[in-house]
Amino acid sequence: MNNEERRQKPLRLKPSTIATLPVVRENEMGAFLDAGTGNTSDDILLHKTQQTHSVKIGDKIKVFLYKDPKGRLTASMRVPFIDIRLSFNLSA
Repeated sequence: MNNEERRQKPLRLKPSTIATLPVVRENEMGAFLDAGTGNTSDDILLHKTQQTHSVKIGDKIKVFLYKDPKGRLTASMRVPFIDIRLSFNLSA
C-alpha cells in the first residue's frame, strides 16, 4: 500500500469499542496511537492520566476508545467493566 492509498483510508475505529493499537509518537500530554489512516492528524491520544503503565513507541496497547468533550476520538487503558443483567417479568 502506497502513501496515497493510506491517506485515503477511512477511519474505521469507533467510540465505545476496544482496540489494540501501536504507539507511534509521544509528547508531554501522552502517547499517540496509530488510527490506521496514514494521516497523523487522525492519530488517537492516550493521555498520561489514562495510562495504567508507561508506554513507548512501538508498543501495541489494548485501549478503550471514547469521545472527549470536544468530540475527538481518544483512548484509555482503563477498560470499563460492564455488568449486564437481564430481568424478566414472569407474572405476565
